[in-house]
Amino acid sequence: MKYELIALLILTSSFVIAQSETLNYDLSVEGSSIGTLTAVKTVEGNNTTYAANSIATVHLFGETQITTYLIVKFTNGILQSSHYRIEKNGTLNDESTIILKNGVYNINHNGKTTQINSPITYTTTMLYFEEPKKVDTVFAELEGINKNIVNSGVSTYQLTDPGNHHTNNYTYENGVPKEALISHTLFNFKLSLKK
Repeated sequence: MKYELIALLILTSSFVIAQSETLNYDLSVEGSSIGTLTAVKTVEGNNTTYAANSIATVHLFGETQITTYLIVKFTNGILQSSHYRIEKNGTLNDESTIILKNGVYNINHNGKTTQINSPITYTTTMLYFEEPKKVDTVFAELEGINKNIVNSGVSTYQLTDPGNHHTNNYTYENGVPKEALISHTLFNFKLSLKK
């Protein structure tokens, strides 16, 4: 009986149950809905995967459909890889791939390659699930750069792009963003958490 119990414990410990959390957001510009964003966090043992996909239709110089796909993988709290793809009207517009190999991040953003030698522990996708209470920089998966983030009020944070100085503002409720105001070159848009 003793050995059967030990064998049962070994078998059950080898099966890891994945836990998943999904958040849905409405995307809007000046109060008008333009699309949706879905963010998913999946935890399986020491591995955490974040995915964020959106689809939006904007009217700038005609109707444009913008679709984004992002998947980010962590092991033991360290970024392992990410792939970010943006399409406009079904055609690739922007793409970034990041892979950790032998302690070095190899970043390819639209064919331009760079490297980072220090561990990455917090990325922009995590902003959907974890309030950045003790974080001062956030790694942007698309551009492959760190952006500064500061607490600008109660459960409110401002993320600044060092290149163009655009700011994104996140307001949290119960640890997840209730809304975010995102700056863009051509327009600003708002993410609102769906109930």
